[in-house]
Amino acid sequence: MISKDIDRNLILLLTLITLILQKTSYKAVILIAGIFLWAKFYLLNKDDSYLEFILSRMLVLSVPLSFVSISGRLYSQSIVSWFNLFFIFLTGLVIVKNLANYSFFMNKLSFISLKIIVLGIVPIFVSKTMNSAIKQYINFATPFVLIIVGNNVKYSCSMKEKKILLYDYIFATNIVGVGTLLQYISKKVFNIVVGNYSYMGGYRHGFGFLFTDFSFLSLYLVTGATLLLYLIDEGKIDREKGVINIVFLVITSIMTSARTGIFSFIVVFGLFVLPKFFYYLIYNFRRFIALTLVVVLLLGSSLMLVGRVRGNRKFSDSGRGTLNEKAFKLFLEEPIFGVGFGSENYSKISGMLPHNLIFQYLAQGGLILCIPLFIALIMILAMTKNNDRVLFGTILCILIGSLFIPNIFNSRYMGAIFLIFSIRDVVDIYSENTKEIGYES
Repeated sequence: MISKDIDRNLILLLTLITLILQKTSYKAVILIAGIFLWAKFYLLNKDDSYLEFILSRMLVLSVPLSFVSISGRLYSQSIVSWFNLFFIFLTGLVIVKNLANYSFFMNKLSFISLKIIVLGIVPIFVSKTMNSAIKQYINFATPFVLIIVGNNVKYSCSMKEKKILLYDYIFATNIVGVGTLLQYISKKVFNIVVGNYSYMGGYRHGFGFLFTDFSFLSLYLVTGATLLLYLIDEGKIDREKGVINIVFLVITSIMTSARTGIFSFIVVFGLFVLPKFFYYLIYNFRRFIALTLVVVLLLGSSLMLVGRVRGNRKFSDSGRGTLNEKAFKLFLEEPIFGVGFGSENYSKISGMLPHNLIFQYLAQGGLILCIPLFIALIMILAMTKNNDRVLFGTILCILIGSLFIPNIFNSRYMGAIFLIFSIRDVVDIYSENTKEIGYES
């Protein structure tokens, strides 16, 4: 996928360089390329936008590179990633600039986010493994920090810029889709391994691109597809180009071998088409038939592709039910404060983390953390459902996926989508006088 905007293509180039050279000794090449290409990105935009907006774009576009360091090393070896750097730069700039001007803005959701950030400190002290707990806390707090940051950045962003951020997110998912496809072809055709690849259980080829978790990757790809689905429905992008792009992202999501992404997309797609079924059944039977065929095609092709990737284990829960049951028992034993943050801490108590946002944070954070956390997530869903359907579908998709994988707040793209949500002023964005921004696929 090539965009007519050269700045986005710079990040596509950097990501492909990192993917190809990551397993080689040319780490310095990756670092130099990153410095040069991000600097070029800044220079292309500095005359037209405020620094806060440029850093917001950089953060969103750096999600494909967020699980490796700036030199391509594994995240376990170095946490100095472009995503983390842009997060620190953006947050620091907003805090310093706004406090200096005595104009730090906080809305209701920002206050709840601040409460979550503060209360999230409690599970650190409850935990028996402080270092592991701090690592989880940082990842957990990042999306809520970005909600507060976005609420302050939005006042320096034009309506056009708020739309650009959304298309940056879609472009970033396509970067990852291209990288995953190249990784798949490289292994299957040439037997050359690039990126994160694993052969599991004697039947499953896992393609993780530059992500450390296959489920995170599969879910990220379909968040771009979900955004496109709702943008098509709103008439904001060309239907044919959008559909082609959706198919591409869904197929590459299935290529990862993880089922979280395709399952979440099917659920969101089902909720999306359900009201249309009844409407078309009454008022437009021809469209009702067409929509039925689309649903059957989506379900049939998805099951076929997942079957090819996962074999006869495509419906296995991989022990998730047992993990969730153990987590709920831990919550009943420590209902107020939980057992504390940290995967090491949890493994010593009960083994593997539960693959479910609700059970994980009930067990780790107890009611003191979960009550404000769940309130915030429900608020975000309600606000987007009422005011910004495009983002509603994507956030719902992420939350559905979070019911099948652990540590969803580690995903990076949850922080990116929360930042976009907080920056967007949906009333102004969809006003009649707003100039449309083109989308290319």
